[in-house]
Amino acid sequence: MTTDSTPRDSEITLFHPLIHDVAVNSGNFRDGLNNAAATLHMLADLFGDAETDRYSALDSAAARHGMFLQLQGVAYALEAIEAYIGREAEAASEGREAERLARQDRRRAEEDALAEDPEVIKRRLILAGAMADIFRKVLSDPPDRPADATQTETL
Repeated sequence: MTTDSTPRDSEITLFHPLIHDVAVNSGNFRDGLNNAAATLHMLADLFGDAETDRYSALDSAAARHGMFLQLQGVAYALEAIEAYIGREAEAASEGREAERLARQDRRRAEEDALAEDPEVIKRRLILAGAMADIFRKVLSDPPDRPADATQTETL
């Protein structure tokens, strides 16, 4: 049944049975993983184990097709969750990189401001002058030599 405002060929949104929504988001991706695991456990129980012969599964083409659809639904749900988690991880990585670059820019700005600060320049000049005085003194004064042992005995 269509109304005048709804086109006859409009898309109908279907909810995914494992996701319980039309899109994967931060609120339902864990539920999707749990539902996929529950479906796989159900399918494992359907087949039983090697020790029991009481399960006769997938005896008809319709049953095999239904199993195909179930497994395909699980695969699509897992692919959608993987894509969502990948996007979230990429966004988080980009956010961390942006924060790192912002911190680096702030540090550079602080270093530049310090390099141009007259008080810092004055202190650096005092330190450089003191170092130059020390070098001049060390290089111009001959080192004190101990008196020769033979000279002291003769005196």
